Amino acid sequence: MLYKEDWADAQRRLIAWWDHEVLDRPAVQVTAPRDHPFPVPEPPPASVEEARSVPEVVVAANEHRFARTWFGGEAFPNVFVNMGPGIGSTFLGGNARIDENTVWFPPSHGSVDEIPALPFDRENRWWKVVRGITQASTEAGAGKWLTSITDIGGVADLMANLVGTDTLLFALHENPQGVLRARDRLLRHWFEVYDACCDIVRPHQDGTTPWLGVWSPGKCYSSQCDFSAMISPEMFRRFFLPDLRAQFAFLTHSVYHLDGPDAVVHLDALLELGDLHAIQWVPGDGAPPPIEWVPLLRKVQERGKSLVFGIAAKDVPRALGELRPEGLLMQTWCRSEEEGRDLLRYVETHSSRR
Repeated sequence: MLYKEDWADAQRRLIAWWDHEVLDRPAVQVTAPRDHPFPVPEPPPASVEEARSVPEVVVAANEHRFARTWFGGEAFPNVFVNMGPGIGSTFLGGNARIDENTVWFPPSHGSVDEIPALPFDRENRWWKVVRGITQASTEAGAGKWLTSITDIGGVADLMANLVGTDTLLFALHENPQGVLRARDRLLRHWFEVYDACCDIVRPHQDGTTPWLGVWSPGKCYSSQCDFSAMISPEMFRRFFLPDLRAQFAFLTHSVYHLDGPDAVVHLDALLELGDLHAIQWVPGDGAPPPIEWVPLLRKVQERGKSLVFGIAAKDVPRALGELRPEGLLMQTWCRSEEEGRDLLRYVETHSSRR
């Protein structure tokens, strides 16, 4: 891979990570400014919407970034087809509004009872955007970078996008069978979208990668249910754990995006799922960083699941001292290639089995 010279080594360590194993050291993804950037032209000026939705603009901006980035350890160049978390709802007729920082999804339907009849509209504006960026990136990036499966969204989150969070919360109490019917339709939609994206990327690259920036030689994805932070463990098990179980069984490798302290009440249910390989822990805005949650991180490892989280480079020694190397993936950044290489050497020489 042009922008990742040691890609074969990184692939071996990432496969070991999925298997909750360790080779010579834990997996580490570290990026830094490249000492000698590749000669790639500056991307053209673009509006906020163009920067997200015009294939040529997205590809040019990403290649410019890759040319100036050193990808150390298991880090690799990955075009995240980023149309917002839960863009899959728009392919069913949902709304989307782009601003400078994110994409918003104003409700488009009044009831969960409308969802089962919604078709996957392949002529939909937003699907054409996602398909166009994915196609352009995979073709331009062959031998240079990977292209992600877009952030389809979790089934519950798609439902909340379509009808609104408050409407969905009331429906869980007042219309549970309607929620279950909508869930089943959205799960089928999730599979449809994933396969459609996979059909585009697989002819041009080895394996798949989601927005999270991990890689698998087969089908992988970072599943989520951010809506779960607002419901009880009993409701989560009844309504939304089944669709996650189905996703994990479908994928070659699966990782769950556990987002925020309010979602931790569902961790035990997730750890029971045999087809779930890894947990990504994101404490959320205002909470202490992941390394301050060592008991939670150890619990994940003790249940045989791999672990991925962001960490400041200065905290890597603490992580090595308090966590097992098996199935550990740390995502970090450094100010220079030299600092990044020093960090990798430190990890190699200070890793031990607990």
